[in-house]
Amino acid sequence: MSSPDANAIFILNLLSIGIKKVYLGALESKFSGNLHDRFGSILRCPIAGFLALIVVGVLAEEIRREDPGTEKMRRIASYIEEGARAFLSREFKTITYFIIPFAFYYGSSYAGRYH
Repeated sequence: MSSPDANAIFILNLLSIGIKKVYLGALESKFSGNLHDRFGSILRCPIAGFLALIVVGVLAEEIRREDPGTEKMRRIASYIEEGARAFLSREFKTITYFIIPFAFYYGSSYAGRYH
């Protein structure tokens, strides 16, 4: 049986994939130059995000209802989950060392350019 944290990680991963696709679609319409497309992309993003949340909720519920398997399967799953948690924890710490300085640099280089 998976923990609520593992389910949350799975849901966030699915949601991030959906958001990336919507964001890329918004970028395409932003650079197309058509004002209607720009306004349409502004509306499409929250609608697509809401629909993605619904899909993720349905998928998470289906997975939660699945049989966890035999004792051996649950033990192996717990080892995999423990390894995945350790990996993600270390990965997030490592990425933080790059993201925070990049965010400050990017934010300061564009500060005040757009009003």
